[in-house]
Amino acid sequence: MPKSSRSPEAIEIVRQNILDTTIEIIDQNGYDNFSLRKLAARLGITSTTIYNYYSSKDGIYLAVLTKKFAELYNRLLEGYNSGTNSMDKLKLILHEYIKFGITEANFYNIMFTWDVPKQKDFIGTPLETIASEELNIALESWELLKKAIIESGILANVPKENVDVYLAHIASSVHGIVALYNSKIIEYLIETNVVDPDNAFLNQYVDFLIDYWSNTII
Repeated sequence: MPKSSRSPEAIEIVRQNILDTTIEIIDQNGYDNFSLRKLAARLGITSTTIYNYYSSKDGIYLAVLTKKFAELYNRLLEGYNSGTNSMDKLKLILHEYIKFGITEANFYNIMFTWDVPKQKDFIGTPLETIASEELNIALESWELLKKAIIESGILANVPKENVDVYLAHIASSVHGIVALYNSKIIEYLIETNVVDPDNAFLNQYVDFLIDYWSNTII
């Protein structure tokens, strides 16, 4: 643990600096190129010092996930609260999700695409509680998206036993377009700007999804 001579405020500053630097490295180089050695070198400290604040690389990894899922939730919530009606709220949430996925590609891949440790992998380990807290924060975004979908009324006529299938379809639609952008495959399929998450194609894509679900599911 950190030396007792440090105040709780000073300890938190160092912990946050470690976390922020980890995010910088992952954002610049991807998760596979992240290591405690690189982190220590960037911070100008030893790897041993890092262990005074985080128990392991997995501990830092879970802290990063928690921070990024909280950021995603806040962006989705901002979109939801900005909507003027239930359908508009859903549309804005989808926009914010796609923007996050494209502008935070390295983290999106860790959060939703890559085969990296998940909450169940930490069951029975010292990090089980932290992993469960991270999962709960992650699920907040999904619950908010489900809320917006249900409030929009597009699932009103779907039998209760089939709702999860439609929810999975909606989730896979927005995940799929993010994956096409992040892999840059999209630029081989259509003429679009793979860098700009506000380009006309993505706006049209979200409009299409809303229109498709409204006319197909209802």
